[in-house]
Amino acid sequence: DIALPGLCAKVGLFMRMTGDLDRAESMVSLGMASVPAGASVEKAALLRQLAGVHQDRGNTQEAEKLLQEALEEHKATNTMSTYDAAQVVNSIAILHHSRGDLAKSEEALRKALAIQEQIDPSNLRTATAMSNLGNVLDDMKRSEEALQVMMRAREIAEASPNSFSPDTASILTNVGKLHHQMMQFHEARDAYQTAIAMHKRLGTISSQQGQAATRNLAILESGPESSAVMNLEQARVFQRRAPVPSFNLQSAVRRCFGFTKPSRRKVQAVSQLQDSEKVDIVEIGADAPIEQPASVLFTGDIW
Repeated sequence: DIALPGLCAKVGLFMRMTGDLDRAESMVSLGMASVPAGASVEKAALLRQLAGVHQDRGNTQEAEKLLQEALEEHKATNTMSTYDAAQVVNSIAILHHSRGDLAKSEEALRKALAIQEQIDPSNLRTATAMSNLGNVLDDMKRSEEALQVMMRAREIAEASPNSFSPDTASILTNVGKLHHQMMQFHEARDAYQTAIAMHKRLGTISSQQGQAATRNLAILESGPESSAVMNLEQARVFQRRAPVPSFNLQSAVRRCFGFTKPSRRKVQAVSQLQDSEKVDIVEIGADAPIEQPASVLFTGDIW
C-alpha cells in the first residue's frame, strides 16, 4: 500500500514524542519495508524519523548518517526545494546543536529557512524555522540579532492564516525570553501573557511549551526585576529627599528594592535626571534562570 510509508512515519513520530523509542523504530522499520524500490520522498521521511530515534538514544553518529541518506533521497527525486527537505535540514541543525556545534547549526538553519522562504515567506512553518534560528543566535550570545529574528518570526506567525497554534505560542515564549534576558520587562510580560492565553485556549497549557511560558512569567513577576520599573520613580524621589547630596540614584534604587548583595542578574535603569546624568547599572538579587522553551519544528519535532 503506497500510503503505508507515510502513515508509519507519522505514527513513528507520535511514538517518539511519547518516549516509546522501541515502538517508534518498529513502526519506521515497517514503513521502510513497504517503500517501493528506488529513491522516494516517502523513504526520505522515514529515514528522518529513524534518525530522530537514534538521536534520542544518543547515537548521533548513526543519526547523522541517516539524515545524509535522507538528503540524498531528496536530491535524487529533485525535491530539495520542498518542506520535506527543509525538515531534514532542520533535523541536521538540531543534531549540530545537540553536539554544541552552534556555527554548523546556524548554517543548517539558514539553509532550511531559505528553502521555506522560497516556498512561502508568510507560512507559519517559516516563522517556526526563524524562531529556531533566533534560539541558536541567542545561544551564541548574539542577543540583539536573535531578537530581530525572533520579532520577525512573531510578526509572520501572528499574520499567518493558521496563527492560532502551539507553534505561535512557542514563538511568543521565545520572544518573551529574549526580552526578559535583555531586561525589557514590559515587552517580556506582554509576550509571556499572550503565549499563556493562547495555550489556555488551545488546551496546551500543560505542555512543555505552556509550562515554560508559565514559569518564566512567574519568575518575572516574583523576582526583584518585577519591581524595577515600578520602583524607579520611588527611587528618584528618595534620591531627591536624601540628606546626603552625594547619595546617587544607584544607592536609592538599591534602598527601595531592599537588597544589598550584588548578583549576576542586572537591571539597567536609564533616565534623564535634572543634571542629565544616566542612572548607573543596578545589580539585583534574582538568581532564578529563565527557562529555554522548546520550539516545535514543523511536524511536531521538539527542538
